[in-house]
Amino acid sequence: MSGYAKFEGTQLMKNLITFGIISLVISGCVAGTSNSSSNLKFKLDENTRPQDYSKIKDPTGTFEEKVHRFQITSKCGSLQRSDTVTDIIGLMESSDCGENSVRSEIAEDVWEDNRLGEAQPTQRWYSWNVYLPNDYPIQNTGKLLLAQFHNSECPHLSFTSRGGEDNGRLYYETMKLWKGDCKATARKQITSIQNLRGKWTNFTLEMIWKNNETGVANLWLNGEQVLAHRGPTLTLKKENKNYLKVGIYQCCNKKSVAIKPANAMFTTPKSGPTRESVQY
Repeated sequence: MSGYAKFEGTQLMKNLITFGIISLVISGCVAGTSNSSSNLKFKLDENTRPQDYSKIKDPTGTFEEKVHRFQITSKCGSLQRSDTVTDIIGLMESSDCGENSVRSEIAEDVWEDNRLGEAQPTQRWYSWNVYLPNDYPIQNTGKLLLAQFHNSECPHLSFTSRGGEDNGRLYYETMKLWKGDCKATARKQITSIQNLRGKWTNFTLEMIWKNNETGVANLWLNGEQVLAHRGPTLTLKKENKNYLKVGIYQCCNKKSVAIKPANAMFTTPKSGPTRESVQY
């Protein structure tokens, strides 16, 4: 088992057992925010180093509310403390450090909302804004995920770019678990990292969550439709686990290739029953 499946598939169980559902809401690192359209709450992902995340005043002056700033370096984040040497070894193997991955992410806090094991509403709208600086790098290794709807094993879907291979092209991708790893089932280009640099870009996503051909994913970037996907949007047999994560996740990198430092800003994602309900 490798990549997403090895890490994400074991992370939830280890967190629950070893840490007693510790959220890195400590140290004031919570992204814990809610919004009127959805009351979504977020927490810092367990593998994000606290120093790599902050809430700041929007330096561009576009948004009045504070925005989330994420950064990655070559240093991975490991899961929290463990009581035994065996636990420490196990956690290292299942953490970002064990997968040569780095991240700075917030995750929908399904624990606080008692939504663990619950699905997203069948039909739903989502919206968030992303700002990549002019010098945001194209990595030569691994896989970048800027947002993902996850089921604790693999992403149901993500917005992703493969280092080197994609040359900055950003894709909508659905996945499934296959022989211990997460494999793409559909992949469609929506834009590029280059097109996201130096400005805020709004992602507005209309979803019908289905595990068959009746699924729908429509995506608009700054009001222009770039995706009209028809087909499965949920991983079979994982329909009842579906939580949103945003930020920078640079996954599964070659150890021989240096990871380029990067940073990005996001607004707090919104979710609602209509397009109007998720407008900024």
